[in-house]
Amino acid sequence: MLKPAFLKNETIRKTHCVPRSFAPDYHHHFELSCPLVGYHDSESPVSLASLLAAGQLELEIWHRPSPEDSSDAGDILLGRTKIATQDLLTRTTGLNGWYPITSLDPLNRNASVNVGAIELSAAFTSRQDLELALRAAKSVSWQPPSISDLSRLLVPDSLGGSATPGSAHHHPQCDHSLRHHHQRLVPETISG
Repeated sequence: MLKPAFLKNETIRKTHCVPRSFAPDYHHHFELSCPLVGYHDSESPVSLASLLAAGQLELEIWHRPSPEDSSDAGDILLGRTKIATQDLLTRTTGLNGWYPITSLDPLNRNASVNVGAIELSAAFTSRQDLELALRAAKSVSWQPPSISDLSRLLVPDSLGGSATPGSAHHHPQCDHSLRHHHQRLVPETISG
């Protein structure tokens, strides 16, 4: 299950079930349509870039017992991870790597333990979409948290000057996509 926590009304995405596997390869692919500028809980505009700079993707890994299983336990949560989305703005390759999956430690409920890892890739569908999201953010006076990381990405508009304040309001509902694909889970060896 994947939830883009930076998009308030986005539905939870689920992969297909991979039966009889301790290291499933989901090959799951989907695109999110994201408004460049929106209004979240206020009348002032909020840019996609500002949501990504502070946002995260939340993933949960579940076990679905086989129909032959006599217990009525239902689906079992194996672990979860939260991945900061800021790299979608600072790297043209976006998010790309292995992320730890943690679960509550059965011996100490206040601690968590690594139970595996998941490989995930997520990026803007094109460099132009990333640049447009950054221009729209700049037009509503968004400043990146780290100027050194993002200043090279805040590009001038197509007319040769900087994007002007308010220019994103001409098409605030213009959507741009983030693509996400290839989830693969590798469990940790648990000794005991």
